[in-house]
Amino acid sequence: MGGLRVFFVADLHGSEVVYGKVANAPKFYGVPNVVVGGDLTGKLLVPIIQRGGDEYSLEFMGENIVVDSAKLEAYKRRIREAGQYFRVLGRDEYDEVKEDRSKIKALFLEEMSRTLEAFVEKCEERFRPLGAKLYMIPGNDDYAEVAQLLNTLENDILTVFDDRVVEFEGYQLAGFGYANPTPWHTPRELPEAEIYGRLTNTTRTADSNRLIMVTHPPPYGTLLDQAPKLKDFKPVIVGGEVLTEHVGSTSVRRFLEEKGPLIGLHGHIHESQGADKLQPTDGSKKRSIPVFNPGSEYHMGVLRGILLNIKDNAKIDYIFTRG
Repeated sequence: MGGLRVFFVADLHGSEVVYGKVANAPKFYGVPNVVVGGDLTGKLLVPIIQRGGDEYSLEFMGENIVVDSAKLEAYKRRIREAGQYFRVLGRDEYDEVKEDRSKIKALFLEEMSRTLEAFVEKCEERFRPLGAKLYMIPGNDDYAEVAQLLNTLENDILTVFDDRVVEFEGYQLAGFGYANPTPWHTPRELPEAEIYGRLTNTTRTADSNRLIMVTHPPPYGTLLDQAPKLKDFKPVIVGGEVLTEHVGSTSVRRFLEEKGPLIGLHGHIHESQGADKLQPTDGSKKRSIPVFNPGSEYHMGVLRGILLNIKDNAKIDYIFTRG
């Protein structure tokens, strides 16, 4: 088995700037494979209200703003760069939808879908001349409708591998985008027992010696899953420092230690970029399991990633990137 070069990223969260950098990654980094480990879409929809004449109002980054059409275009760019969406509405349209959660979600999904399709199309255009491939899974913040849409976009460039094992240049690539429960009750969360069961079932025939495992949540109790400790959704600060705690998945850790894949790739915890190792519970497997989280700064328009070079099913070289 020969060498495999991969660029791994996660937690793009809809940022137009980050989308563009992923689309350019094969050319910029000289890699033939780009793997995206979940949380593809943004979290907020900004209503832009047409007040009459050439005047618009919106709330962005906690600021109430009134602008004319010329200045509005700059705010539209800033909204998309931050991974948020916008919809221009007349006053009557806004009044109609603002108290109706189903209508708000419908608008949200329309914008998510439109921008995700455009992102995939841009990747196709830029990957195809280079012979590069894109592999993606949705994450816990992506609605079920987004996951379903992603499946319809699969083609010769894009492979969607959520809850699947796919062949990957002599290796195998398996993905799982659901997360263990969070305080925010995001769209794709599962109890730990169900996560373990589904991971085990999905990979029951996979060859652990050549398996690259991508789960959106990182394994619990590692360098990859440390997030600010919260009380009433606010960070706990002691002595001027923010306390942290482990918030990863116990089931992901158990599964990795039992299955013993070649490598684990994860995201979800944006501030916990790092590399760590797990020890297989099967004593016959001598090697440790390297696990990685690239982190995320999507809100700053920064793409964090990991360049991986896997040689002969054993040696793994890596470097973290920030661009």
